[in-house]
This record gives sequence, C-alpha cells and structure tokens, in this order.
Amino acid sequence: MKRRRPTGEKLTYAYVTILNIGVGALFFVLLTSKQVTPIVADVMVFSNTSSMAIDVLKQQKPIVGIPGRVVVPSVGIDQTVRPGVYDSANKTWTVDSTAAFHATTTVPANNANGTTLIYGHAEWGIFGRLVEVGPGAEAYVYTPEGYRFMYVYESSRQVDPTDVSALTALGSPKLLMQTCSGPFDIYRTLVTFGLKGVTRDA
Repeated sequence: MKRRRPTGEKLTYAYVTILNIGVGALFFVLLTSKQVTPIVADVMVFSNTSSMAIDVLKQQKPIVGIPGRVVVPSVGIDQTVRPGVYDSANKTWTVDSTAAFHATTTVPANNANGTTLIYGHAEWGIFGRLVEVGPGAEAYVYTPEGYRFMYVYESSRQVDPTDVSALTALGSPKLLMQTCSGPFDIYRTLVTFGLKGVTRDA
C-alpha cells in the first residue's frame, strides 16, 4: 500500500511544476521572438550615428589664420591686409591708402566662431567699390599659413561712425568688411559674409 503524501507536499510539487513550465515558456519566447531583431538594429544604428558624429567632429577642428590678403572678385577688390587697431579714446582707426587692415581686436579668420573685421579707405584700388557688393558675391581671405577662407554675401548696412558693435560680434564665423560711405564719408558701410569653407594650398 502506497504512502499518501501530505496535502502541503502536493501543493509544493504543483507550484514547482508550474514555475518550471513558466520559466521554460519564457525562455522559448525570448529565443524565438522576432522582437530581438529591432533591439540589435537600434544598437547598430546608434553605433553608426556615433561614428559619424565623431567623424564630423574630426572634420570640424579649429582652423585659424591671420588675414594677409582679401579678394572680392565681383567688384575687383584684391588687397593686401595688414594689422590695424581702433583707438577708442580718440575714435580713430589705423588706416592708410596702401592696404586694407584687419582689426586685431576682432578674431582672425577661422572656422569656429566670431566675426573677422577687415576695413579700408573708400578709395579706388582699396575698398572704393565695396558698396556695390550684393547677393551672390563671394569673398576670399588668404593667410600666410596657406589657408583660403571662402565666404558668401549675407547682408550690408550703413551705420554711424560711432557704431563699433562689429568689434565684439560673436556667433558663427563671418567676415565683415567696412569702408566709409555717404556724403563726405559721414557713414560706414558694413558688408557681412558667412563662411562657406576653408582650403589649404598643397
């Protein structure tokens, strides 16, 4: 005659059996489910995106050069650039009739941020035709390091001589060219170009 198991022992075996069946079913679902594939795909996409972002960052390393020459082909400007300063006490600029000048209180030509200000007399052969620059015009800044910074026209405006906001302009990299304008040169024309690219001589 078989010994009967106590009721509590039967319940324990039943719970263990149900638990084993549940765990087995769970493993089966995980191993055969197609839902695993999208998870792997997401990881791969994220990995590819990360790689691309790193590549872009590598391409965007800072490039800086002191302006040595500025060219605006559409109006025949091709001028040597020398360092110049603005004397805030006397409200005067370093300027003469032999060259254009880079305001050294502004950033050098670069591909990171800030505005590079180059100014010159409104004379033939210097910046006399700067006021004619318009949409579609390009400008090039050459540096002694062999870089060529390429810019494209964005806007132009006329301001009072007391407006020196260009000396502290921030934001994306730009070229700002300035010259005198108006009757008796009472105004300043400012032409803004946005950075298009940078190349370097081989």
